[in-house]
Amino acid sequence: MLYNFKYIILFCGAVFFIGCASALYTPAPEHATATATYDELVEGRRIYVSKCGSCHRLYTPTQYDHHTWKENIDEMQERSEINEQQKELIYKYLTNAPVVSSK
Repeated sequence: MLYNFKYIILFCGAVFFIGCASALYTPAPEHATATATYDELVEGRRIYVSKCGSCHRLYTPTQYDHHTWKENIDEMQERSEINEQQKELIYKYLTNAPVVSSK
């Protein structure tokens, strides 16, 4: 019985993780900017989901402004074991999200 319970917990965790990741925007080529290529945005999302999402819920890019994202990523860098390049890619992903108008 305990054996089955362990798999149920793992399954629920995986469903939760996948559900959170799917709510995030997925970069498209038109999201590239003068400071962030499409490939950088895709890689930044991948790192954000795998590194940040392994410890806590993922926040949508529009939940914070650029300054706050920088502070958050700087604060979490050591704990999440990301290097400077990974930190920069995450920042680019989070700060280049398309703005969704609320009409």
